[in-house]
Amino acid sequence: MADGGQGTTSDLLAVLRRVHKLSRSINPDVVEQLQTSTLHTIANYETIDPADLIPSLKEQRDWLDELIDECSHPKQRGELFEIASETSGLLGYIAVGTGNYSLARAYSLEAFHLGDNAQNTNLTAWARGLQSFCEYYAGRYERALDLAQDGLTQAGDGPQSVRLAINGVARAMGKLGNADGVERTVDLAYELVSRDDTPGGVPSSISLGSYSAAQVAGNAATSYLSLALPNQVERYAELALADMNSTNSPWGRSLVMIDMARSHVLADDGDLDAAVTIMHDALSTSQGKPMTQVQRRASEFLHDVAERWGDTAQLKGVRDALASSKDDKK
Repeated sequence: MADGGQGTTSDLLAVLRRVHKLSRSINPDVVEQLQTSTLHTIANYETIDPADLIPSLKEQRDWLDELIDECSHPKQRGELFEIASETSGLLGYIAVGTGNYSLARAYSLEAFHLGDNAQNTNLTAWARGLQSFCEYYAGRYERALDLAQDGLTQAGDGPQSVRLAINGVARAMGKLGNADGVERTVDLAYELVSRDDTPGGVPSSISLGSYSAAQVAGNAATSYLSLALPNQVERYAELALADMNSTNSPWGRSLVMIDMARSHVLADDGDLDAAVTIMHDALSTSQGKPMTQVQRRASEFLHDVAERWGDTAQLKGVRDALASSKDDKK
């Protein structure tokens, strides 16, 4: 019996092309391995030299664009958008660490929109945290605060809320001189981190999960340092350092130690010897890590010491150690 067909026609071919396009997918093993390797990089970021990651991350990001264009399957496209968001976020975070804020802004903005395309609010909150972090180190504190507060809205009661509160809102408020705001936000961060699902120890600073209590303490110390409250700085720094070591968070520990060193400079009974000793330990801890954050805070330490005690021999020793660490990165 005839099927009523009319043979090959342009209309038939057009419909079949559309059907083929709708059914295009990516080998699920490729998607899974890309996601697994990207999450591994995020989880182990504290112990990896970021400069080594850049070539492969850029290659992965370009390939993900090709895969997204090839893929029509909605679920897989969502997964590819997620991986692309994470990849752009990593590249943005690394760019902050090298002081390339324009590139960091572009990558972090891309990470936000890719997370939005994936309809993943945890990723959009994560990306807002990256954007806030970039603006904080670029010295645009009002913008850093606005982005962190929007990130809190994106996060809801999700895991990124802790990081956005303490690393985003509290630190920006400290730079803006809002002491009441810092105190409220530190309290909020500790309330959020007290939940049963928050991690112990020191997870990655850009984890897709929650900050730990040690990370809350370290960022609280930084917030109070901006307010020139050395007793609060030392209190929270000691809490952070109890869990941070040169293995699980070398540059995180270095940053907290620099804050503690500066607290000795700011205190009424300032102790130059103690401050310098801590600074040398801090620079030794982060040696070989190309982090603008460490360089920035070390420079602030040098400025504070020079203002209080002048250009002493001890200060010259710290300056030489800082210059040496920069040379090690070349």
